[in-house]
Amino acid sequence: MLFDHDDFCLCDLICKCFFRELTERTHQSRTVFPYNLAYVCQQWRTILSVTPEYWTKLVIFVGPNATPLDDIRSFLEWSKGLSLEVFVTRDFSSSITSDPAEPERAWTVFDILLPHFPCFTTFSFNVIHSSSLPSVMHLPLSMRDKDMTSINVFLMCAVDDGPMIAMDLPPTRASQNSEVMDFHLDGRNALSMTLNFASTLECWGSFTMSHYTPLSFETPISILDILQILCSLRGLCTLKLIDLHPVLGASYQYSLSIYSLYIEGIAFEDIAFEIIERFFILCHMEKLEVIKITRCPLDGPIEIPFTAETLILENIDSTLVSFLSDWDGTMLYVKNCTQFNDDVFALFNQFDEDGVLWPTHLRSITIEGCPNFTISALKNMVQTRVDSNGGGEPFTPDSRRVHDITLVNCEQTITPEDEAWFSANISKFYCR
Repeated sequence: MLFDHDDFCLCDLICKCFFRELTERTHQSRTVFPYNLAYVCQQWRTILSVTPEYWTKLVIFVGPNATPLDDIRSFLEWSKGLSLEVFVTRDFSSSITSDPAEPERAWTVFDILLPHFPCFTTFSFNVIHSSSLPSVMHLPLSMRDKDMTSINVFLMCAVDDGPMIAMDLPPTRASQNSEVMDFHLDGRNALSMTLNFASTLECWGSFTMSHYTPLSFETPISILDILQILCSLRGLCTLKLIDLHPVLGASYQYSLSIYSLYIEGIAFEDIAFEIIERFFILCHMEKLEVIKITRCPLDGPIEIPFTAETLILENIDSTLVSFLSDWDGTMLYVKNCTQFNDDVFALFNQFDEDGVLWPTHLRSITIEGCPNFTISALKNMVQTRVDSNGGGEPFTPDSRRVHDITLVNCEQTITPEDEAWFSANISKFYCR
């Protein structure tokens, strides 16, 4: 027996306390339950080890102060085949930007985890180097338990230092029911997928591709290669592209290649304007509802008009007028954009050649942390749209009037007279 009667009573009491901790664990840390208590003493470790429910979220560290390999094997054994969330990560609080020992350590951990993959509901690697990541082609997605049809996969790195280290494993083939809810792959890993492999995956949540820079000795990937992979994935709902540097490819290819993505949202982060522009030119996205752009230079207009109900711009330092001249949506959210100024409101005051204001159905504007516009220009834009709608006409679906405006952490002074004016001319005005 593991415990005598007295020990069992103590065990029962401690387990009740532990279950409270179990319901509150939400983050990846060395101090999160149950790891913080498993190292208190051998008795507590023993008590924890006989309750598989405690070991359904494994947090494994590589790099300095790595999780001992024997502990990883014990954690897996203690989970007794229950569904597992597995997070392989490292301490990113330090300023370390390179770790030559990381790839070998990460691969050793992956080798230990691989036989248990059918039990995983989340599989996450978050490391420094792309060479530390397992290849998505080595994940046995087709070996998963029949009652566990979907998995979240996150293979992330901070630095693209080249291909993953080769393993003595044959590439796996996904089965037709390999469903991935949320998929985050480093760019090199995503682009290593064959089109045949990608076409067998059903990605019903979000797909993120991050960090790819072609190395001097390799054939670079083009934006057309990226689009081929993305269009091969089935069921894609939202897409996020981060810090990718593909080549544009030959210009003649653009007139020959048109792709379709049936996604509802797309986000660009640290992406060159030329890549964003080519994306809209080459890819037809008829269901697109939300576009989010963060830290990207928006140096000019897109060559074709683009429509999405919601446009979110964050931390953009370039002029916005040319880019916004091609957008025809209803909700604009701007945050920490230094060049968001009165020129934008002047643009929204302009009529097209048919005498229609553009954007044609602008309804909502949220401005956060943008100091370089004036309240008078904002009021002038609102007034122009009120006048174009017949003055006091109600807010109807076909109305050109702005319905609501929100100002957050802006430096402009709003007087009581300003608030009264906005209240009289729009449905909702909020400022803080």
